[in-house]
Amino acid sequence: MIAVPNFEREFTRFRDDLYPRFGDGIFVSFNDGAARYWEAYKPKLRNVALGRLGSESWVESEIGSGALLERLISAIEIDGNDQERNNLVPWKGRYGPGSSAHAALLTARSQPALRRRWDQWLFDAFASRLEAGPLFERFRELAGDGYPLAAYVFFLLDINRFAPIAPQTFDRAFEQLGIDLSTSGRCSWGNYAAYNEALEAVRERLSLKPGLASSRHIDAHSFCWMLVRMEDEQPGTGQAPGIVRHASARLRAIYTMADNAASAARGSNTETRYVTKNKEIHHTRAELVTIIEALLEEQKGLCALSGLPMQWRGDHDDTELCASLDRIDSGGHYAKDNLQVVCWFVNRWKGTMADGEFRRLLAMLRQ
Repeated sequence: MIAVPNFEREFTRFRDDLYPRFGDGIFVSFNDGAARYWEAYKPKLRNVALGRLGSESWVESEIGSGALLERLISAIEIDGNDQERNNLVPWKGRYGPGSSAHAALLTARSQPALRRRWDQWLFDAFASRLEAGPLFERFRELAGDGYPLAAYVFFLLDINRFAPIAPQTFDRAFEQLGIDLSTSGRCSWGNYAAYNEALEAVRERLSLKPGLASSRHIDAHSFCWMLVRMEDEQPGTGQAPGIVRHASARLRAIYTMADNAASAARGSNTETRYVTKNKEIHHTRAELVTIIEALLEEQKGLCALSGLPMQWRGDHDDTELCASLDRIDSGGHYAKDNLQVVCWFVNRWKGTMADGEFRRLLAMLRQ
């Protein structure tokens, strides 16, 4: 097993210092809070990619047609929002088609001999399940040296053995953890195998921590990634942080509610009281965030009017249940004693109706 001499130090720093800046407390699980928002997309992305590959239906007679090649291209070019798109491979080619990570696949489309070689490789890898080492080296012959594409395809092959890679980020993570391994500019099966062995060593250490006994290979990958990236993408210091891209959905919802309230006033991000029309914001943005967090705690995550469990935009399955900040007295101001958090549809239905009257009507419906 590869040694990870600095694991305890780096895990403690991650759990107690880095992670709380993006989540809702210290790190306890890969399935909750900011960790879920940052990293849970990867297995889901893999499932989408495998669905596009459809390797269970491949037949040997397809080899040479380019059909398997097209399926792989489709399994790479997955677009969407932060939680859906394939950001494990730089496939969009910011500097033209030739700059994309899968340029070799695109070129092979118009070259019959290359199409056949790619189809054959894919059939051997996904249908015949040949040995990984020789497959990796054959992949390099076809695609050229470069880790992101090869590691992504092997991640699709087996999530329990192989992980994606961004060499510079993981080299930094390994250096911090005291792992004696460098991947940048060293694409080979031996190096990739060592990379995955290093992740397994990290996984073993993670699995000894409370609540992390079921840590997976991909969780070790996520830990190393966040260890570096959370340091790079810290929220602003010295003042209330902005909505960082990778905050937990709950935290993002809180900041969004505060910003939506503030957007009704000119100069919404100043640290002083401000007025727009007849609506006053009696608190700074940071104060609003604290107030909303307290309301959510007091309401136990339930809508103040309907009692329904609220959801957080970005981690929701029903937009109508997303949390929304409501003024109890719709003619009043955004002040601590005039605020409650409700479901989006409840806020919309209530409109400018008096809070007491709306509650009366809701009570009638319940009866």
